[in-house]
This record gives sequence, C-alpha cells and structure tokens, in this order.
Amino acid sequence: MKSLMPVTGATLLGILLAGCAAIPADRGGSVTTALLEPRSSLAASIPVKGTGDTQTEVAKILAEPINADQAVRLALLQSPRMRVLFTELGFAQAEVYDASHLSNPSLGYMRLTADGGATRTTWSLSQSFTELLFLGYRTRVSRSQLLQTQQRVASEVLALEADVRSAYYQYVSADLVAQMRTQSAALATASSQYAQQLFEAGNISALQLSREQVQASEAAIQQRRSAIDAKAAQGRLMTLLGLSLSNSAQWLVSLPLPVALTAELSALQDWARAQRLDLAALREQASLFSDSLTHVRRWRWLGGVQVEAERERESSGETFAGLGAGLELPLFNQGGGNLLRAHAGLEATQAGLSALELEIGNDMAVHYAAVQAAQANVEEYRQRLVPGREQIVVLSQQQQNFMLIGAFELLSARQQEMDGYQAYLEAVRDYWIAHTELLRTAGGKLPAGADAGDTGISVGLAAMANDSAGSSDTGQPAQSMDHSGHDMSSMQPASGDAP
Repeated sequence: MKSLMPVTGATLLGILLAGCAAIPADRGGSVTTALLEPRSSLAASIPVKGTGDTQTEVAKILAEPINADQAVRLALLQSPRMRVLFTELGFAQAEVYDASHLSNPSLGYMRLTADGGATRTTWSLSQSFTELLFLGYRTRVSRSQLLQTQQRVASEVLALEADVRSAYYQYVSADLVAQMRTQSAALATASSQYAQQLFEAGNISALQLSREQVQASEAAIQQRRSAIDAKAAQGRLMTLLGLSLSNSAQWLVSLPLPVALTAELSALQDWARAQRLDLAALREQASLFSDSLTHVRRWRWLGGVQVEAERERESSGETFAGLGAGLELPLFNQGGGNLLRAHAGLEATQAGLSALELEIGNDMAVHYAAVQAAQANVEEYRQRLVPGREQIVVLSQQQQNFMLIGAFELLSARQQEMDGYQAYLEAVRDYWIAHTELLRTAGGKLPAGADAGDTGISVGLAAMANDSAGSSDTGQPAQSMDHSGHDMSSMQPASGDAP
C-alpha cells in the first residue's frame, strides 16, 4: 500500500498543478491589439471583444459628420465581423487550455465473487504516460496556433478597416455624383422647356425640339440611376458598419485631395513583407511544422504508454498493491503516416509562403502604379481639363450674349462642364480607393515619410442656399469654383440659367 501512495500522489499533484492555469478574460485579445499598434493606431485603440455596451460611443460618433476615420471607428465598435473575430480567439484559447492540461485519469473498480463466497475487490487508477511526456510539446504547439490565430485576427481587423475606407470613398463619390446628376437633370429639363417655348413660337424645328426632349429624358434616367447607385453604396457601407440604413447618420460628403507618394517601390515591397500579418502567420505555421517534423522523427516508434496503479483486497483480508504499465508495440504502424503528414504540411506551408510573398510583391507594384496614375489623372482634371471646361462656358456665354451662338450651344457647354466635374470627382475617388488598396497590401500603413501627408484640401459640392453668386444679370453662370479648394459651388443651376 505504501508503494502505491507516492505514485498516486504525484499523479494527482501533476493533474492539480496543470489545472491551475486560467483562461485570460480577453482570450488573448491584448496580443492582437499589440500586433495592430504599429500597423493602425486607429484599429489598436478599440480592442477586439465580443458583445459589450458600445451604444454611447456609437451615438456620439453618429451625432457628428462622419469622415473616413470615424466610419472605421464605427465598424470596429459595431460590426458583427468584430464579434466573429473574437469568437475565433476563443476557439484558439480553448485549444491552448485543453492542450496544456492532462486528460482526466481513469478510476476503475471491480468486485469478483467466487463460488465458495470468497471475494476480491480491485481499485485501479490509470493515466496515459505519453500525454505526460508530450505535455510541454502539445502546449507549445497550441500556443503557436494561438499566435497564428491572433495574427490572422489582427490581419482581418486591418482588412475590415480597408473595406470600410473603400466603401466610404465609393459612397461619398456616388452621393456627390447623384447631386451633380440632379443638377444636370434640372438643367436639361430647363433646356427642354425652353425649347418647347421656342418651338411653339416657330423659332426652332421639330428636330431640335425632339433632340432637347431626348436629352432631358436621358438626364432624368441618369439621375435616377445615380441616386440608386448612391443608395446601394450607402447600404454596403452601413452593412460593414453593422448599422441599418434607418440609422440617421451625417456624412462628411467630400474627398481629400491626393497626396504625393514619395517612397520607392522596392522599399514598399520590403516593408509589406515585414508588416503583413497574414505572412507572419504563415511563417509561424512553417516554424510549427518544422518543429512537428523534428518531434515525429524523434518519437515515431513510441506508441501509447499507459501507467496504472492498482490495489486489490481479498476476502481473507490480504491486500495487494502495485504498479503496471501498457506499451503499444509498433508492429503494424511505425509512424510512417505521421512522418509523411509532417513532411507534407511543411512543404505545403512553405509553398504557400512563397506564393504569398510573390503575390505581395506583385500587388504592391500594381497598386503603386495605380496610385501614381490616379494622382496624375486628378492633376490633369484639376489643372487643365476642368478649368478648360469652365473657360469654354465663359467664352460660350460671351458669344451667346453677342448672338454668335445659340442658347442650346451654351447649355451643351454647361452640360459638358458638369460631366467634367463628375469625372474629376470620380478620379479623386479612384485615387483614394487605389491608395486604400496600397495600404492594405502594405499591411496597414505606409512607412514614415512614404507620402507627403494630408494637403488639408478637399473636393466636394458647397451648399448653395441663398447664394447670390449663382446668377448674374446677363444669365452668365457663376464661376465660383476654387481649384485650390475645389468648392465647385457653381455646379448648381442658377435662377438666371434659362436663356
């Protein structure tokens, strides 16, 4: 009996000590936040967590005009994707807990009775020795897998931020285009009505009238289509934010001007390979498979080992106690499958690692070129095309005042000016979407000094309520567009637009 107690006591002590480890309340979310810190201070400011009281913060954000950063904050606070990511941390933390704990020992009891009335009572306690032997290895594996999950979760948080920014730029530009198309439709309707008056007075032909009426109908169709496009873009954005379209939200409907990209492509490619958390997770996985291969090679011949302590008591009063062990003999399976599995896992991970590194380099080159081209397009519109369209309207107005051209030629010039404004806005939108994809590929943000920073100038439509600059005595459109600030306030048709 005395020989049994030390073993039984040691086993129970090991189990009790293993059971002392507790699951962290944040499920390891603090590590995820630390991974986000150098990649997005905005994302790192809001911990990955499950359900919680965020309504006060959400209401505070919704009470003010929402820009891109505030939209990201809303998504981090409210989006169901964040709660899903928190559950992934929970699953990974549960694996760590299970792997770092021994399975419960088996307690056996048996009572045998002979024909003569003699009895034998047997108590046994058994535990897997291989579990105890590999407990440290299993714990290391589970912690490595937890780190991979934390890296992937942080990467998904950065992806959510990029998705929200892209959706915000798409919505804002779609809303601006919808406003411009409303103005364009109003101008086309005014032109059609004026044409009807001229036709009834016998001053224009039925062909000219039909042409103006068709243009008005096309403008109305474009206006409705642009309004639906803006609504769809808003719906996509609100879904990402975890909000219903019925929620009242004020949007900062303007787009900042592009910033100059000063970093070299090769430097950004190296930066991305060092920053990307999905790449870091694959590297950790490759390291884990390498350790697993070493482990399998070392222990492939060792099967299951069972240690058992047993105590028997005869009806005569005699007591027997002792230890036993069971060893799985590697006769039919020498661990070849485990060895091959470890080799294949390492090879697959290394191949995925190479593929992702290649993809990152190529994607960075594509987005780098896209950002530069988009910036050049914006400058083309800003410096030449839009001012050129405005100048055409001014000169057309002068010629119309001297009756050198007709009213419809002037209206056509104004319509082309509006089309130019729309294309300009879309070019700015394309720049910011390309810039967002560049940040996504870079792993969250660019290195310090990679761009020139915010210019503080935005592109949007100014409110025109009671704007006395909207018309003049001659009916000439107000030319109040500021190309440095891009006010575009002259876009709204003036009260004197009808020729």
